[in-house]
Amino acid sequence: MDVVPLPESNPSQILPESTGSSDVFHYSKLKVRQGLVKYIACVELPLSFADNVKFENFIQNYIQPGYVRVLKHIFKSDCIRVFDEMKRNLISDLSNFHGTISFACDLWTSCTAVDYIRVTAYFIDSDWMMQKRILAFRLLEYSLNVVQIFQLVMEILKEFRIVDKFFSLTFDDHAANDNVINMFNNYLQPSHGNQFFHINCVCDTINLIVHDGLKMIKNHIEKISEAVLYIYSSSTRQKEVFDLCGSYGLEGRNFKPDFETSWNSTYRMLQSCSNYNSVITDFYNRVQNDSCLCEEDWEISFGFMEFLEVFYNATMVFSGVYSPTSCAVLCELCDISYVFNKYKDHLRFIDICKMMAEKLRKYLESMPPVLYLAVIIDPRIKLKGLELLLNEISQNLSLPSFTNMNDIKNVLDSSFNAYKSKFASTTKVSVSTSTSRKDGIWSRLAKVREQIYGVRSELEKYLAIDFTISLTLVDLEQFNVLAWWKMHEKGFPVLSILARDLLTLPMSTLVSESVFKTGNHQVLNMERSMLPVEIVESFMH
Repeated sequence: MDVVPLPESNPSQILPESTGSSDVFHYSKLKVRQGLVKYIACVELPLSFADNVKFENFIQNYIQPGYVRVLKHIFKSDCIRVFDEMKRNLISDLSNFHGTISFACDLWTSCTAVDYIRVTAYFIDSDWMMQKRILAFRLLEYSLNVVQIFQLVMEILKEFRIVDKFFSLTFDDHAANDNVINMFNNYLQPSHGNQFFHINCVCDTINLIVHDGLKMIKNHIEKISEAVLYIYSSSTRQKEVFDLCGSYGLEGRNFKPDFETSWNSTYRMLQSCSNYNSVITDFYNRVQNDSCLCEEDWEISFGFMEFLEVFYNATMVFSGVYSPTSCAVLCELCDISYVFNKYKDHLRFIDICKMMAEKLRKYLESMPPVLYLAVIIDPRIKLKGLELLLNEISQNLSLPSFTNMNDIKNVLDSSFNAYKSKFASTTKVSVSTSTSRKDGIWSRLAKVREQIYGVRSELEKYLAIDFTISLTLVDLEQFNVLAWWKMHEKGFPVLSILARDLLTLPMSTLVSESVFKTGNHQVLNMERSMLPVEIVESFMH
């Protein structure tokens, strides 16, 4: 291929073309340094990148001749300055926010074995959009010390002036501890008691279930993983297998390797091997002069792939950031229980199902009432749908009912009444004072309806009316809960406040890149681990 030379240009001429308007570009060294801090933090580049001579030459020659590289010690100061400014703005925004905030706390470990705690805020803004903000990333001087965890989190809430906006707290399995939870409960004394207070990270539970399940079929998975890696690690072998696919009447395919630290890679590997197990077995056993792979390996692994698929789908839902996850928890757990029920009598999966179902049962029995209310507040489900989900889960797991619908209804009623007492005076719907003939008709019709149906509360009306009866299955699948509540906020002025709080709850504390990992902690990379503590905090926002 001929290389087409680029036209020569004078760097000083690299300026935006005139648009005929007064919007003329003005180069600002200060803005460039601020932007560089944010860019390097986002893409996880080393701090020395700002001080790189080659990067300076590139910018000067092709973008902006006036650019000057930022020395490393100056760049560190810029990091602190930008972080402090962002923090001040966030404190102002949150302190002026009029709703409640849910929090998630999770532990991180650096490559140098130093522990950190991250505190993240979740809330739904006035436009019914889900928001997430990392408040702090602080050093834990004493690993897993409950007193220090409590003190650090409370210090952060006070710094941001949001103690009075507290609604719930989600912990990962490493930070969760009865003692620390009791300390928060006793200090904060939430008006709703401990019913809404502490939520376990459901992704931690799923990771634990998957990890233990994979251990039970380790020998079978490892043989397939070794075969796929053997093919994947050589372009020559990849081509041989690609050609071999044709003799089996299949299109050529490249298979995805497995990585021990991330179980979703195991799922993707098995998924890529689906319908190609004979090709892989034929090739691998022939070159190894052995019957390493057998039908049993594939049967067990493909069977377990169905578990991995439902766990993968649930994890993707629970780790969502900008859509509510609390209202989806029971639907996803019901799908998981269905797969358990399907394989519970299968000879090869009896022990695996028993073990995994037991761990899921423990999670279900520890679920706080707030999650049941979050499901009810989804207009597709409500009370009848919740009852159906609970019954199906109990049947699939061969368990007695792990909760009582009357108890849930009582919690729902008491929660709504508490919100009504607190907010009814500030959410009254304005009544028109017009005396037109038309308004008189509507007023009289409203009185007739009251005589026929009685005066019902917002909650009673919400539960009685089927708002989704005209929706197709596709509509129900793609339903936007937040958009629905935004549309119906005026019709349910008090209930919508409760809905906003319930839909804020995060079901996972894990960041997207850690959500499938089978290790114990979320881990800072080596570059971040070697930075000063104050720089680490500024970069983790």
